[in-house]
Amino acid sequence: MIAETLYSGDAKSVEVEPPEETVRGVVYLWPGDSSSTGRGPGFQVTDNLRELFSRARLGWLHQARMDLERLRLLGEDWDTYGGHPPTENALATARAVLNYVESAFRGLATEAITPYFVGPLPNGGVTVEWRKGEDQLGIDVEPTGQLGYIFVEATAAGRRFHEQAIAPWSDISDLLARALTQR
Repeated sequence: MIAETLYSGDAKSVEVEPPEETVRGVVYLWPGDSSSTGRGPGFQVTDNLRELFSRARLGWLHQARMDLERLRLLGEDWDTYGGHPPTENALATARAVLNYVESAFRGLATEAITPYFVGPLPNGGVTVEWRKGEDQLGIDVEPTGQLGYIFVEATAAGRRFHEQAIAPWSDISDLLARALTQR
C-alpha cells in the first residue's frame, strides 16, 4: 500500500508501508513526453529499487511466514527419499524463532535479519538459515520442536564449525545475536 507520495523537483519520493515495516525510495521521472524520448512520461525504476519494493511489499517476516505456510503443502515422500512433511510443532517453533529475531533485532537493517533460506528437513523438521559475509547460521527445528544449530564462522585461521543437535534456547539466542550483529 502506498501511504504517501511527495513530489520534489524531478523526483518522486514514495513511502510504502507493507506489513511490519516501512520502506522509502526515490523513483526518477523520465524527462519529456513520448514523442521526444520514445519512452513517454513515467517512472524509471532502478533494479535496486524494484527489488526493494518487491521485498518490502510483504515485509521479510511476512515472507518468511509464507515460506513456512507453504511447507504445510508437502506430503509424505516430498523429497522422493521418504521425507516427512514438517510437523505442527516444528512449524510453530520456527515461527517463534522468526518472531524473536524480528523483535530482538528490530533496529538492524532488514537484509541483516532476513533469513537466507527457510525449508523442510526430511525428518519432519524445519531449517532456517542466515548468511552474513562468510558466516552461516542454520537453526534446525526438530519435529518435536526442539532446536539445534550449525554455525560456520570465518576466522583468520579458516572456518570454524560449531554444531549442536539439541540446544537450549539460551544458546540459540546467543548465536543469533552473534551471527546477526557481528562485523
